[in-house]
Amino acid sequence: IEGGKYAMFLHKGPYSGFQELYDYIYGIWLPESEYELGDLPCFEKYLNSPDKNKPENLKTEVYIPLQ
Repeated sequence: IEGGKYAMFLHKGPYSGFQELYDYIYGIWLPESEYELGDLPCFEKYLNSPDKNKPENLKTEVYIPLQ
């Protein structure tokens, strides 16, 4: 993963909610922000395991590259 500027969003809950988060990021947050999308891939950082946590307790950081 290359360094640079990223926006980080914390998703709490089941992985099935990722689509709603990404819809918000790209459909609302990014157009209303002062930022432009960077030319690097986005990535997710899983903070806990679904094997040891209930879906509603899962935490994931989502990183979106910015210019």
